Amino acid sequence: MDPGGCGGSHGGPLAGRATPFGPSRPAPSSPPPTGTPRTGGLFGGTQPWTADVLAALTRAGGWGNGNVLQADFAMPVLTADAGTPRMPVTPAENYCSGGPDCDAVPAEMPVPEGATIEGSTDLTCDVASQDCHLLVADTAARRLYELYQGTRAGDGLAAGAFVVWDLDTAYTDQLRGPQCTSADAAGFPIAALTPTADEVASGRIDHALRFILPNDRMKAGVYVPPATHAGGPQSADRTTRAKWADLGIEAQSFAALTVDDFEVVDHGPEVPSTYECARN
Repeated sequence: MDPGGCGGSHGGPLAGRATPFGPSRPAPSSPPPTGTPRTGGLFGGTQPWTADVLAALTRAGGWGNGNVLQADFAMPVLTADAGTPRMPVTPAENYCSGGPDCDAVPAEMPVPEGATIEGSTDLTCDVASQDCHLLVADTAARRLYELYQGTRAGDGLAAGAFVVWDLDTAYTDQLRGPQCTSADAAGFPIAALTPTADEVASGRIDHALRFILPNDRMKAGVYVPPATHAGGPQSADRTTRAKWADLGIEAQSFAALTVDDFEVVDHGPEVPSTYECARN
């Protein structure tokens, strides 16, 4: 999910790389045991998003949508190097939803020629109705630049959120830090959860895939590591009332509820919102 709880599109293959499907494709090797973090993909080293959690998720009731994953290819991961032109990035109105956990702007980022923003054919995007992600991996500088609600502004880009990831850092399950968002509202690097053409061609993807949950499979204001930030339904109250209605409880019954009607569950110590986010 994206900052502010808005949904995002699923990622596509690495831009500019052919996908060779054919007899020369290497056979996948045997995967490691379930739950074992694995290496590979855009980031170097072992990362929290490389653990196999499919079995546990299935036991927990699945992920909605008939347990069918849907993906589109509107969000390419672009590649850059030392010779790629750079563009200034400035904050859009209500940058980072008013929070302190995005990277500091104004800043600069590499933008390859011919780059397109998600949902657009160029670098302009309707941020009022689209997520407008821009993902650029600088393989020379070992940095990943991710924008949310990005669009051209003069000779540069304006962004609703701007986050830079270090491709050589072995992140813990706290990623950039507790309560810290990213261009993805769960706090993840989007490109790390997007399959590349090389991974597809090899027949093996050793990391989690980013996808969107239906609202009735999310709990507002709650996240579970390695996520670090909560998105959730646009209207938690509406979703909750619909669920109670399924149980035959009228909406008017809510007014009669008191704190004694609920069981208190100890979830451990509260995580302080320090916003001490890792920035690059």
